[in-house]
Amino acid sequence: MNGSPNGCGVEAAYPEMLRWQNQYDQAILASAATSNVPPYLLKGMIAAESQFWPTGDWMKGEIGLGQMTTSGADLLLSYRPNTYQQVCAQVLGEEACGKAYAALTDDYRAMLRGWVLGSLDVTCPSCKGGIDASKGTQAVELLAETLAASCSQSARVIRIATGKPPASLMSYEDFWRFTLANYHSGSGCMYQALRRSENPTTWPAIASGLPQGCYSGQTYVRRIEENIAP
Repeated sequence: MNGSPNGCGVEAAYPEMLRWQNQYDQAILASAATSNVPPYLLKGMIAAESQFWPTGDWMKGEIGLGQMTTSGADLLLSYRPNTYQQVCAQVLGEEACGKAYAALTDDYRAMLRGWVLGSLDVTCPSCKGGIDASKGTQAVELLAETLAASCSQSARVIRIATGKPPASLMSYEDFWRFTLANYHSGSGCMYQALRRSENPTTWPAIASGLPQGCYSGQTYVRRIEENIAP
C-alpha cells in the first residue's frame, strides 16, 4: 500500500466531502445577496483558493477561505466604505474614523488590514482538525464584500482606461471574469490589459493584453470556471 486512495476509500469519503464543500452554502447565499455578487462565483473562488479549508498561512500572507492578502484587505477597505467604518470603529474607535481610509496614516491603515486578515484566520488548536469551522461564516461575508469591492474597482479601471462604462463594452459574464482577474492580479495588470488590447470588448481579447507577470489572472479565471461548471 502506498497510501493512495482506492475506490472503496473514495466512496466512503464522498458523503463527508459533500458535507465539507457545502457547509457554507447558506452563508454564501446570504452574503452574496447582501453584497450583490453572484453566489456561484463566490463559491467558485472559495473552491479555487482554499478548497473550503478556512485557515491561514501567515508565512505566505494568504488567509482564510479566499486566501486573502494585504492587497485584498486594502481593496476591501478602500472600496466598501460601510465595511471600513465597521472595522475602523472596532480597531481605532469611532472618533478616529471620520476620515476616509485613504486619508488615514500608514500605521492606521496597516492596523486595519491586519485586523481584517486576523478575523479571517479561524485556526483553533483545541478544535477538531485545528480550525473553528463555524467562524468561517465571517470569512464568507468579508470575501463577498471584497469581491464587491473588486467589482467597483474594475468598473472604475474600465472607465479610466477606455472612457466607457463596462456595460457598453462587454457582457455581464465577461465583466465578472474581469472582476475575478482584478481580485487576483490587481488593477495595474487589468489597466494595462485594457490599454494593450486592440478591442477590449470580450474577456479573451482583454486577457490577450495581459502583460508579462500578470498572466496568472487568466489562469485564475479558468480555474474558477472549472469549479462552477455543471
